[in-house]
Amino acid sequence: MGFITSYGSMQTPAPSLDDLHRREDEKITVTRAPDEICGFISERPGATFGCSLGDYCYFFPPASQQTPQHNRVVCCGEGECEWFSTCYNFEEYYTSRKCTDGCEVDNYILKCTRTDYPYCHTVSWEGNTIDYSCNDVDITTTMSAALTYKGQKNRKFFTMNDEQVSALFQGLDGPASTTEASDSTATKGSAPAATEAKDSGGSGTNTGAIVGGVVGGVGAIALFAVAILLFLRMRKKKKGQDVSPPEYEATPRDDNNNKEALQPGQQAGAPYSDTPPNAAPAIHEAEVKDKPQELADNAPKKEPVELA
Repeated sequence: MGFITSYGSMQTPAPSLDDLHRREDEKITVTRAPDEICGFISERPGATFGCSLGDYCYFFPPASQQTPQHNRVVCCGEGECEWFSTCYNFEEYYTSRKCTDGCEVDNYILKCTRTDYPYCHTVSWEGNTIDYSCNDVDITTTMSAALTYKGQKNRKFFTMNDEQVSALFQGLDGPASTTEASDSTATKGSAPAATEAKDSGGSGTNTGAIVGGVVGGVGAIALFAVAILLFLRMRKKKKGQDVSPPEYEATPRDDNNNKEALQPGQQAGAPYSDTPPNAAPAIHEAEVKDKPQELADNAPKKEPVELA
């Protein structure tokens, strides 16, 4: 079916991608859409097909064999571009095991591994430029897309030469030369507000998701470290409370209690003695033992000699 046709009194119809690719001395160039919307399935305004919000949609013609993106739709944002060479649905990836030998890590193969978007969709523009997406509806046939929806005013597209394309993939996106896909008096039509991203549900590499995962991982590690420090601190504090201080042993004092244990006449700290404190010296006992015997009555009495 024809995608871009005239309706009634509409102005000059929008050219096809082939016409856009062959502007400027029949040289094949890359075409860029004015926004993230790449097209409309069966010219329906409610069936948009596009890139992520804020990106631009680029159409690489089949004849651009010098690039691996030939006959593909490429979505480019700030510093990165995304495109897919083929697509594997949920069953092909997990059951049939068709995605092997490096397929799992190939960023240019779309893998519909989510259960809510398990089916691959193939979309084709006039000129055999195709793209893939994941969806929740099982459609096995290739769906046709147009650059505008039915009744929409012509949109403006931009063409890029080889140097600009090279700069694009080097992150040096230079200004593209403007080529109006319509008459100069035509106005840009308003596209539907809701646009389904062509890679929704796929498992292609997403820089934003990677950065978010790294930041989340660092945050989780930091929280884990803080939890460990708090645990160790609480444990140390609890251990200090459990240890009771050593019992104080008072030095023995000469108080009333100690006095009760002393014998009469014994001083504190002195050795115990059986001799009463008022006992007579031992010399008096010696005097008694050494006293001379008394003489007979017939003998002259002698007075005892007093000891010195």
